[in-house]
Amino acid sequence: MTFFTYQHVCCLYHRKGLNEMFLQVQKQLETESKAREEAEKDAALQSSMRQECEVAMKLLEKDIHEKQDTIVALRKQLEDVKSLNLGIHQKLQGSESTRKSQEEKLRSLDEVVTRLSNQAEQLSASFTESEANHLSLEETLSSVSKQLAAAENKKSELETDLTIRKEWVEKLKADVQQERGNCAQLRAQLDEKTKLQQDHDELQEKYTELQSVCSEQETALVEMGDHLRQSRMQVSDLKQVTNTMKDYQWTDGRNITDCQQCNKPFSVARRKHHCRNCGGVYCYSCSDNTMPLPSSAKPVRVCDACQELLLKRYSVS
Repeated sequence: MTFFTYQHVCCLYHRKGLNEMFLQVQKQLETESKAREEAEKDAALQSSMRQECEVAMKLLEKDIHEKQDTIVALRKQLEDVKSLNLGIHQKLQGSESTRKSQEEKLRSLDEVVTRLSNQAEQLSASFTESEANHLSLEETLSSVSKQLAAAENKKSELETDLTIRKEWVEKLKADVQQERGNCAQLRAQLDEKTKLQQDHDELQEKYTELQSVCSEQETALVEMGDHLRQSRMQVSDLKQVTNTMKDYQWTDGRNITDCQQCNKPFSVARRKHHCRNCGGVYCYSCSDNTMPLPSSAKPVRVCDACQELLLKRYSVS
């Protein structure tokens, strides 16, 4: 298992706190950067509005000057028309024949004068309206200038605050970099411990495998000992059977007339049977038993005495 010292745990918690503080400061910096961008946008918008107002003022002044020039020209035309009218009246007095034509010209000139008078009145009204618009634009320009000054003050305050926060962020970055170096050292130690733990686990697995193999071999040795013991017992049994069979001899049934156990005489109903173990001749009732022998794979007929002997031997083995 991997163990950490108290110093390592403190470094990890300190790094976690620094990461959370860094994230909070980064979020505050982003919000203040957004506020600064919005203030700059407002300032740019207000400056553009101010420029537009100045351009509109210049256009209005140009329009006013043009209209004033037009009014002066119209007044000159009106004076010319009046002087022309006076000359016409004088000519009317001198020439009656041309009176009708002069009257028609006079009417047309009167219409022109009337039209020019109407135009002059319209120009005067538009000039008055332009002066009113000029005053309103000047008021708007002054309010925009005040707003622009306030925005510039706010911008300077935000820039100062942003500079302070940038210095703080740089300091936090240096602390985070130092903590990252410490974390790298801790990670290297942790990797080394992990590698040692893996080596230990591999050795433990090998030890477990060797232990299981050893237990299996011990079990196999125990089983082989049991088989060897049984084999030895079987060999001893075979030796005993061999020695017993050496003592026993196959009895010739032609010379035997009575059962060697119950001593009853043999007849057609009571037939002779040989015991396959001792070789004696017995009747059916005295040899009505079957037992496996070392010399025979199948159970064979044995007498009652051999059956008891074989059962005792098998029970002991």
